[in-house]
Amino acid sequence: MSQPVEESAQTNLECSKSESEHQSADPPSETQNGIATNPPAPRLNPRSCVTCRRRKVRCNKENPCANCVRAGIECVFPGPGRAPRKSRKPPDAELLARLRRLEGVVHSLGAQVDENGVISPTLTRSADIRARFGDAQAGDSPSSDRSDAKRQSIDKNLGRLVISEDRSRYVSNAFWTGMSDEIAEMRDLLDPSTTDDEDALHSPETDRQMNHQAFLFGYSSTMHDLRELHPSPSQIFILWEVFKENVDPIVRILHRPTAKTILINAASSLDRVSKPAEALLFSIYFGAVVSLTPEQCQQLLVEDKQSLLKKYRFATEQALARADFLNTTSLMCLQALAFFLIFVRHCDDSRLVWALGGLALHLAQALGVHRDGTNFGLNPFDTEMRRRLWWQISLLDNRSAEDHGVDPTFTEQFYDTKVPLNLNDDDIYPGMKEYPKERTGATEMTFCLIRYELSVFSRRFNFTAPGGHGAFHDQELSLEEKERLIDECHRRLEDKYLQHCDMNMPIYWVAATVARLILAKMWLIVHHPRAYSVSDGEPSLPPEIRDRVFITSVEVIEFSHLLEKNENTAKWGWLFRTYMQWQSVAFALSEICTRPPGPDIDRAWKAIESVYDERMMSSKYQKGMLWKPLRHLMAKAKARRAAQQGQGIQFQQSLDTPFTDVPNPTPMERFMQDYPGNKGSSATDSFSMGRDQPHSRSMGLDPRARESLRANTGNAITEGCNMSQDTSSSVGINWTPENVPFGINESSIFNFGWSPSVGDFTVRGDAFQRYFANIQEEWF
Repeated sequence: MSQPVEESAQTNLECSKSESEHQSADPPSETQNGIATNPPAPRLNPRSCVTCRRRKVRCNKENPCANCVRAGIECVFPGPGRAPRKSRKPPDAELLARLRRLEGVVHSLGAQVDENGVISPTLTRSADIRARFGDAQAGDSPSSDRSDAKRQSIDKNLGRLVISEDRSRYVSNAFWTGMSDEIAEMRDLLDPSTTDDEDALHSPETDRQMNHQAFLFGYSSTMHDLRELHPSPSQIFILWEVFKENVDPIVRILHRPTAKTILINAASSLDRVSKPAEALLFSIYFGAVVSLTPEQCQQLLVEDKQSLLKKYRFATEQALARADFLNTTSLMCLQALAFFLIFVRHCDDSRLVWALGGLALHLAQALGVHRDGTNFGLNPFDTEMRRRLWWQISLLDNRSAEDHGVDPTFTEQFYDTKVPLNLNDDDIYPGMKEYPKERTGATEMTFCLIRYELSVFSRRFNFTAPGGHGAFHDQELSLEEKERLIDECHRRLEDKYLQHCDMNMPIYWVAATVARLILAKMWLIVHHPRAYSVSDGEPSLPPEIRDRVFITSVEVIEFSHLLEKNENTAKWGWLFRTYMQWQSVAFALSEICTRPPGPDIDRAWKAIESVYDERMMSSKYQKGMLWKPLRHLMAKAKARRAAQQGQGIQFQQSLDTPFTDVPNPTPMERFMQDYPGNKGSSATDSFSMGRDQPHSRSMGLDPRARESLRANTGNAITEGCNMSQDTSSSVGINWTPENVPFGINESSIFNFGWSPSVGDFTVRGDAFQRYFANIQEEWF
């Protein structure tokens, strides 16, 4: 028993002696024999650091090593002693089992592909695609969403969505989804220390690839410092307030409280802003400038609008390139790209937006935004933000496709993302676990939700899939059935949204008017082809229906112009100016070329001039695919009108002269009859907010409305009546605050020191400085 103890003690003694000799052999650190000596050079570590060893890269063994310094991470070296030896014998048995499982996956997937290469139905996604218009709403109960989010198992046919903070990656192919599971398990088996997180180290090759991100915009942004293009902190607050007032109510992509945090970080220090966040910031600045008039830009920012547009557009493009947007997995970067395309549509040709819009759709698909977050158990906040982003990109695609006379890139068969819930921003927040109760009535999302639901309905009317299969094309519907579907859509919007809206608030009046315009356009699409269908040399459309089509076309043009120019809605006119009513203008021009002269032709001509001349003055509108045939129609109509005027044929329209005596109300009137602004209203209110506003039906108003108009405008409405003082480009009446009873939002940025009239933009006193000083104090 004593012998092992003695041997152990002897061993410990020898180890202590060895350590003592090793320490005495070390050179002195400060002095030796009384003579000062230089400290020795730091010794290299005998082993690689933990990070380099895990990533299997060469380590220079300095502390810290060069790789860790370049990556900005902590450098940790292993402790003294020998590293544990890895087993030289590979786990052959387990590896072979994994390989057999992998072969089984390939075999099972191959069996589901027939000899013609067609994927069998078992590989189609399990989620039911909405086949009815009613299923496209956000009205699915939050309880069902919660149950979907808490499902224990998710059908693998949905694909895989990998989420990490703001980033996501989606893989839908069942083969690669199954393969990735097996490969991941094999990788862990062969080398448990290996990780896929290679982003921390930036190799020279990666940096060279990022230099190519700017080829779309023609400038190498990685070589340009964008700091000098950022606005000052005070201007950041101004642009944000403008954005909240002029952009956010009608383009709902952001969550304002979250975006506000990003702006506060940018105002305090740009070093705290990531590259995707920087792209988003510049897109916000760009959008704010787009929404302002030249006079407002000069007053608010003390700079020319065109200069600001060039500056922030360039900055947004370069920031997107710096964020590597072509390879992005960042939702924030995609938000910035969506904003950029929406705003650049206002100031550039539509072909660029059409081309890059397809890119945005594919990037959204790569991030899985086209799949509803409830399919993958995402939290309510992330699900709502992804819904907002997808539907804005989808709207952009629909409109760009219409501008170029082509079909939308994606149809309902390619996505299942639900429309956002009818909520306010205060109802949701990051990290929330339970879905909030959806609100009934008007919210901050109401305007956009109306647009989303109408876009689905509109696409089903306009788009026919290859082979003639579509939502309304699988079976022939009669004219009456199509009209009934439009009326049902109108009643649905009325019951869900519009009956709860206060029409004295401009944003809700805009929502009702936009719904009215889109439904009237659907009515035109149903009837317009029939107007040119000829049987035995005679038009198949009865004259009274043709008259109603003509009147509706003119009213659509007039109301679209009203949305752009009315002083209470002018702050959102930047968006409405990007929407050209192609069908209405084309039909009205064709009717001008064939109808005899009269007051209805004069009114139609005035309406067309109001929208056509303004757009033709700028080359950005002339590159759309539909402008060329429209120019031919316009030239023909001008020639006919010149011939009529040469013969001395002129007409003047007044309030007492009906437009056209039609037995039934036009669609524009019918769709507005049930709006809250028309129920129990006086004649003046009905005219201002409802079916007689402002160019309704036939200008044949009832006597009380006619007298009210005369009292407000001072004279009768004639052919040259205008909505503004510019008689060369406007239609309608002199639409002043006195006869449009809108309620002005007291918190509006445009109410603190100048006249509400856009044409009279003057700052009074030092209210401007006080206003934004208060804003900054509130933020900090």
